[in-house]
Amino acid sequence: MYAIGGGLVAKLYRQPNDPYYAGSSSEQQAAKIRLSLIRQKLSAFPSGLPANVIGPKALLTDSQGEIVGYVMSFIKAETLLTYGDLQFRESKNISNNEIRDIFIHLHQTLKAVHQHGVVIGDFNDMNILVKGNEAYWIDTDSWQFEGFLSTMYTEKFVDPLLCGLQNGIWTMTKPHNPFGDWYAFNALLFKTLLFVDPYGGVYKPNDTSKRVKQQLRPKNRITVFHPEVIYPKHAYDYKVLPEKLMQHFEEVFIHDRRGEFPLQLLSSMHWQTCPKCGIQHARMHCPICSVGIIIPIAVSSGNIQVHEVFKTVGVIMSVAFHNGKLCYLYHENGEYKRETSEIICTGELDRELHFALQGSATVFAKATTVQYCKNGTMSKLSVDCVGNVPIFSTTENDLFWVVNGVIQHANPLGLEYTPTKVGEGIADQTLIWSGASFGFGMYKAGHILQGFIFEKGRRVINDSLQLPFIKGEIIDAKCYLSETRAWLLLSTKYQAKYINHCIILNAQGKVLLDITNEQGDTSWLDQIKGKSAVGGFLFCPSNDGVIRLSIDASGNLETKVFSDTASYVNQYSQLIVSPQGIYVVSKQKINLISIK
Repeated sequence: MYAIGGGLVAKLYRQPNDPYYAGSSSEQQAAKIRLSLIRQKLSAFPSGLPANVIGPKALLTDSQGEIVGYVMSFIKAETLLTYGDLQFRESKNISNNEIRDIFIHLHQTLKAVHQHGVVIGDFNDMNILVKGNEAYWIDTDSWQFEGFLSTMYTEKFVDPLLCGLQNGIWTMTKPHNPFGDWYAFNALLFKTLLFVDPYGGVYKPNDTSKRVKQQLRPKNRITVFHPEVIYPKHAYDYKVLPEKLMQHFEEVFIHDRRGEFPLQLLSSMHWQTCPKCGIQHARMHCPICSVGIIIPIAVSSGNIQVHEVFKTVGVIMSVAFHNGKLCYLYHENGEYKRETSEIICTGELDRELHFALQGSATVFAKATTVQYCKNGTMSKLSVDCVGNVPIFSTTENDLFWVVNGVIQHANPLGLEYTPTKVGEGIADQTLIWSGASFGFGMYKAGHILQGFIFEKGRRVINDSLQLPFIKGEIIDAKCYLSETRAWLLLSTKYQAKYINHCIILNAQGKVLLDITNEQGDTSWLDQIKGKSAVGGFLFCPSNDGVIRLSIDASGNLETKVFSDTASYVNQYSQLIVSPQGIYVVSKQKINLISIK
């Protein structure tokens, strides 16, 4: 994908001789067949589709006149995948009423697309972009029309009625059809409303002979409604759904009901926030409070002590532990405020803002502009943007940023003084994270993922790192830095699967361990956010409690689960490790857990 200006991007297909396919003759042959087919398919792309369907505006050809790609409109927006992320939704204060409106728009478009004889096929949360309450459809070249079959699919959203076992593997065995699109619509709606897939959770039957692999649960229709499935703690209880919608989902995912989604179930749905427990629900009365669930705010039990540090009716935006104390920024009653109650600025919560803290200083960023606020004064600087993310990073004493691909370190005398050039990456492609001892950065150029180590005071980066080859599209990236380690976590989508990676490096950039895990198995690598690195350890939130990771003397990953913390942590909590204990951050609360 290449931005070419004028609100357009160009999509070029990989050629069979692309280094991406090096060493795999089967992939090279598949690329050759796919390229031959796509050249015919693009020329037959249907016209008259809704305006929010982002299809080819013009075809791109090489010097021999062969079609090699196409031009389409550029939409700067978040993926629907992001809207199914609890941390993102809470930080942006996005309600399920907005999700309802987005899916009403999706419903209208899907119905219109079907009326043109088109089937989406690989209908997933990466090929839907959301801007406001409008949904835009991308990757439309994979759609099924005019006799061109779509062979791509995503495991989480493919209709089980189109699948079967081949060589012991659950895979798609029948062509896509409109009913399959509506099945995917149901699965996406379920996930985005409740933050769990219909076949999520952990299946632990009392009868061990009934155990099945996670991948085979759709085959056996073992959904989160099953009494022996452990429901994820972070997810909204399905009882918050309107009763008729919950019954509809049971019919679809358990009893194989198919057909167009009943629009009335969406248009009549109204969500409200319970003033007592804070949960969103679409019932007459809160189904959570009605069963008498009490969430403790302070306790001393077993091997832990828990103390409530802070609570707000607004939203906690950013948290850090700097200079021996907890620092945080929150938005409440139209004001952005620090832990000292100092009002940094006023205004409604802006969903396009990104935040960071540097001791008593507060950093706001929007698009390519960063505002640095300290002692009542405001400074501005320009930065690169990767997707929708402004590229800057802070420690308790330092501010780094990237502009035109150049990594800059703020002058200790102030932003009005000339910064230090640390090194160079690629403009609008380079990500950075800074730590107390060193920083880590990366960019992707073609098929190569290039990582590098940087340090303040040095004008050169160490880019001799040999990172593992990562196939597929990188959806998100996080890096957690301690004095001695960099824990790089990548979320990717490759073919039908969502896969997370953890690459552990030392301060010199040597890869110590490379771990790969498919999402959906509820491990510490099921999601990549909210972790905290200290020394040789990485602390991870999970539904089973805080998990501590380290590398043992044999070079293997060692894990320790602090099960006593399970009542106060879920996999979408944010952890800040300090000498006082582990701060657990949620949307409106910060608790301090001390482990004895």
